[in-house]
Amino acid sequence: HTARRPRHRTNPVGADEPAQRALRLLETRLDGDPAANQLELDDTDKKQFAELQQAMGQAQQEQSLVVQKLRVRETEKRRSDLTLSELKDVDNSTKAYVQVGKMFLQEDLAGLKKKLSDKSEACGKEAATLKQQKEHVDEAAKKVTADFQEFIKAHLVQAPTEQPSGS
Repeated sequence: HTARRPRHRTNPVGADEPAQRALRLLETRLDGDPAANQLELDDTDKKQFAELQQAMGQAQQEQSLVVQKLRVRETEKRRSDLTLSELKDVDNSTKAYVQVGKMFLQEDLAGLKKKLSDKSEACGKEAATLKQQKEHVDEAAKKVTADFQEFIKAHLVQAPTEQPSGS
């Protein structure tokens, strides 16, 4: 038996999204030099910080899900359009076969063309809806990121630096 390697998820659009940048910025400030900025949080602030992180994660997840669905619908539409363009010159009396699982079923070519055009139209409408949904999700993600950055700025405290003694 060979060990299965874990599948790595790639971010389909904009690998450097604002939420990821904000998290890296925070990590850089917290993990870096001891004289760097640090967060000062009480229990309620920690809870709010966790909620903001969770909201950012959900927003990113929702963004990638919508982008993935949009990509699938656009691919289905292109495939249907391409198949339909290949079949437009073929006479309707020609026998056509549609694959269903491992078998092929004979189907009326006119009916097949109709199904392909209907599928293309449906995918186009769904893609348009998903584009609008993506715009709304992107706006919501920007708002969550802005709230997160505002929270960070409000709670950043400059660590004291040693002053050289001048005698």
